[in-house]
Amino acid sequence: MPDSLWLTESPPASAALHGSVRADVAIVGGGITGLSAAYHFKQRYPNKQIVILEGQRIGFGASGRNSGFISREYHGWDSLFFSKGAAAVEPYARYAEQGYRHLVETIAREAIDCDLQESGALRLAKKDAEVRTLEKQVPAYARLGRSVELWQGTDLAARIGSEFYPAGVFLPHWATLHPGKLVRGLSSAVEAQGVHIYEHTPVQQLRRGNPVELVCPDGQLSADTVVVATNAYTPQLGLFRRILMPLHLYVMVTRPVDEAVIGRGAWTSVPGRYEMDATHTIRLTPDGRLLIRGGARYDYNSRVADRHQPRAYRRLAERLLARYPYLGSVQTAHGWSGVMALTRAHTPLLGWLDNDTRVLFSVGYNGFGLVSGFYGGRLVCELYAEQPNPDLVLMSSPAKAGWLPPEPLRYVSLNVSLALRHHRL
Repeated sequence: MPDSLWLTESPPASAALHGSVRADVAIVGGGITGLSAAYHFKQRYPNKQIVILEGQRIGFGASGRNSGFISREYHGWDSLFFSKGAAAVEPYARYAEQGYRHLVETIAREAIDCDLQESGALRLAKKDAEVRTLEKQVPAYARLGRSVELWQGTDLAARIGSEFYPAGVFLPHWATLHPGKLVRGLSSAVEAQGVHIYEHTPVQQLRRGNPVELVCPDGQLSADTVVVATNAYTPQLGLFRRILMPLHLYVMVTRPVDEAVIGRGAWTSVPGRYEMDATHTIRLTPDGRLLIRGGARYDYNSRVADRHQPRAYRRLAERLLARYPYLGSVQTAHGWSGVMALTRAHTPLLGWLDNDTRVLFSVGYNGFGLVSGFYGGRLVCELYAEQPNPDLVLMSSPAKAGWLPPEPLRYVSLNVSLALRHHRL
């Protein structure tokens, strides 16, 4: 896949695994979940040999290809609120709050310079029906202890320099950061703890037993415990093919934007914006560019392929200009694709694989992986340690996650649905 802007400053790659290696805990995947799992295992068990196997580079997957939003908010809280009430939302709100807090505290504790900006974000409506939903959400937020602001009409247009959106809700409990700097900072932190990282070491086969064996192109690793932290790439290991749905998304980033233009759109005060129907997220990057994420496609049989498509980047540039005409023109500097993993239940999958107390997994973050993925790495460590945590109860097991239809029905139905949603401006 093309390199993400976030990953352009990655250090030289660590050596690949060659020969036979033994570890106490082996983590498959060097993204946010794998790094978090390594960090928390090493803190709790400093004498254990912890190893990360990454098929490409650290942060290569969704961890280094996302929009860089983090939030104290649980995705999908509103449908739960309106169907079952505030009490039903409270455990999920606690989960999101805990995940956010643990991530931000780790960033501070490890002095990770990842351009964290806790300036809030703007959820934007494009249609009248979405405006009505926003109007209902404001008092619902208040019931949950969140103070938000509804901006509408000329007030919103004056604030963001655009008449494209009829309404938006400002969410002060959201933030933005540089995901590449985050994963690099976590990588440095775990290596300083003594964790060994092998890059360019894809796991080709997971052989369950005592010990568990991980077969790689030029060697193999044996471990007492394995953590599967591969998110959308998990079906390539032969796991959760009927449960996880990998979706390809596209990102376009402009060249640095003039400061006057940034000021006109209030991008400094509200750097992060996302649309209610999840078709686009837009934000200001730390170096003064505009980023827009949009488009989605599912590949047959859950394949994860290189999807470098200049046409998709041109379409994103057109849509950015349609929303903010004062930009005048949009010059594309970076474009890439990334893959996120959806679950039908819209909750992450976390637990022991088939009740095998040698293989743990945490995957399926439904587009909110920076917080949920980091917290998932902590939770698998707590599950291993048999430490009670009420948030573990909220995670889906494969048996409860809900199945996806078989191919080719899955391919056709999902892509028709995605095309109808993303075809709209």
